[in-house]
Amino acid sequence: MNDFLFKYVDGRLAVDEDELRLLYVAFTRAQHLLDVSDLRDDLLRLFASRR
Repeated sequence: MNDFLFKYVDGRLAVDEDELRLLYVAFTRAQHLLDVSDLRDDLLRLFASRR
């Protein structure tokens, strides 16, 4: 289930800073398995747009 709130701003994928912090915490504190397969395409677009 996708719990993160992605949106488009000016045609680019964006995420609120609070949501980005929450995603960071999820990535860094997962102890066993963090399944982000549903987020894969959105995350790739998000990180590509932040460069």
